[in-house]
Amino acid sequence: MTWTKIYAGAEPQRINKWLAAEGVCSRREAEALIADGKVSIDGARVDDPGRKIEPGQTLRVNQAGRRAPISVVVNKPPGFVSAQPEPGQIPAARLLTQANLWRAGAEAPVAITKHASLAPLGRLDQDSRGMLLLSEDGVLAKALIGEIGRAHV
Repeated sequence: MTWTKIYAGAEPQRINKWLAAEGVCSRREAEALIADGKVSIDGARVDDPGRKIEPGQTLRVNQAGRRAPISVVVNKPPGFVSAQPEPGQIPAARLLTQANLWRAGAEAPVAITKHASLAPLGRLDQDSRGMLLLSEDGVLAKALIGEIGRAHV
């Protein structure tokens, strides 16, 4: 997938900040895309993560070959913690096993690995039960719990 847009801001802006504001990816994801050589301005590859885009320039992001961020909805039972666990506590991410995954239709199995950094988007106390969203998608996290998300709740 390729995303292309002409920057129409009045002042130069850092590429990662603009991509995050446009909802393309998070700032850190933008820096990874730049490091992977997937970002160009007016056809020239961007190598500097601090580079600014000028008004009237065209930014292109080639996201082909990148896997989509994982987001998971879990029914958290009592006894699991949604936040960073302290010694002796069990994180809610441990509920994510291949046996617990539900797949609609004939879709390929979801690959949830130990390397996925799934952060809780919300919080339930250890003794509470209920729906908990875990995600590695920075744009989704910002929309739900960031400044914008708080304004709509």
